[in-house]
Amino acid sequence: MILKYLGLILGIIVVFLVLYTVVGLIKTIYLKNKEVKLLTLPNDNSDRTTLYGNELFELIKVSSPATSNDESFHIIREKIKTIFPLIHNNFYREKIDQNVIYTYKNFQSDKPNVLFVSHIDNLIFNNDAIMTNNEIYGAGTFDAKALLYVICKAVEEVLDEQGKLDVNLTIVITTDDTSTKHGSEKIAKKLLKEGKFFHLVMEEGIGIVDPDYLGLKSNYALIGIGVTGEVEIRFKKPLSEKHVLLEFLQDVKNNRLFKTKINRQIIQILKQLSKDMDFKNRFYINNILLFKHKVQKSLDSGDIKVSRIVKTNVKYGLVQENEKEVYFDMKFELAPLTMPSEVLEVLAPYIEKYNLDYEIIFVNGGSRITNVNQPGYKCVVETINKIFKHLYISPFIITNIAEKRFFDSVSDCVIRFSPLYYPSNILKDNYHGKEHIQKKSLLYGVDFFKTILKEFKVEVKSALSKM
Repeated sequence: MILKYLGLILGIIVVFLVLYTVVGLIKTIYLKNKEVKLLTLPNDNSDRTTLYGNELFELIKVSSPATSNDESFHIIREKIKTIFPLIHNNFYREKIDQNVIYTYKNFQSDKPNVLFVSHIDNLIFNNDAIMTNNEIYGAGTFDAKALLYVICKAVEEVLDEQGKLDVNLTIVITTDDTSTKHGSEKIAKKLLKEGKFFHLVMEEGIGIVDPDYLGLKSNYALIGIGVTGEVEIRFKKPLSEKHVLLEFLQDVKNNRLFKTKINRQIIQILKQLSKDMDFKNRFYINNILLFKHKVQKSLDSGDIKVSRIVKTNVKYGLVQENEKEVYFDMKFELAPLTMPSEVLEVLAPYIEKYNLDYEIIFVNGGSRITNVNQPGYKCVVETINKIFKHLYISPFIITNIAEKRFFDSVSDCVIRFSPLYYPSNILKDNYHGKEHIQKKSLLYGVDFFKTILKEFKVEVKSALSKM
């Protein structure tokens, strides 16, 4: 009798698995993008493109402000004043250390409050500023000054065309990218203290990526709707035990301790992007209950390239020493829903094994997640479709620019997206310190921000209208 029931149960399980697999196959066949969308920006030799290239080149030729170098800061300010005279005339300007806030003078209580955030990399003088017929080379062309330029040019052109803005705009320029990273935090705290609230905040983000970046078939516009937490830890040993610290470092690298966590948010991101993957990976992801281990293994190995935006990223600092000790820092940009405390839990056996001293340099929690039903998010999606037309769009949680977290204290709708398109070859060059941008990309960036400025509408409640 028992064997009979066991056979029946096993039969039911087998039938269930067969049905589940059949349903999974059907889902895999139908849950895919109907067409491959590849973005091509046609060559453009119009007067606008030429003008934009020349003006950005003027900014690229100027050294970026260093923390103690007010002269270069003054030069940048004068360049902005020259290139964007209407911004100079229509905005209040306030300096906070090496950071600047521009606030639109003509406040309108019935209009939405919008904040554009940009930065200028804190670098030494750049001697490699070069302009060709189609591209501009030099520090700041990879987002940074290029993004600042298209934001300001969009504002300048809307003011020229309409005589006014239909939003209460604030523009923030920080120089905290490679130095203290305190600029954005200071400005956010200042805005919060003044009781300011923004219906839309636009920050730098990944933006538009080529298919090979994520192992997909199409171009995608990735809209960052949140930022994960981050932790930085310093590991130390006496100078005489430097070899022990190096062994620890090698051990941690070899063992790939931080595996991809398959949770609800990760599954949502994977299923959204799997529509553009090959049949095999699409099948595994759409049937993740059966193939969770396989998917996790593929993410950890990099076979599914989407892993670069869904797993904890680890950055290793240089091994340094002083008179007494040797040390190095590890920075962890956490995966969605990963808590900072989990880092030490994973590392604890290795810390004990090598008897290391450590100190936590800083801990930042994750930002709030922007609801995709927010008017600001919908406006960004509509604008991307209008300007770029032929690509797919997906929200995601950012792990690799984790300092972009501060402005959710003054807004429920913080969007991290850059409309400047950098093809894969330019992305690869940037990773090796060679920044450049296609001139034609500037035109699309300007039109993107002009559309946001002209078309973003939201019902303004008086209690939230203060600027």
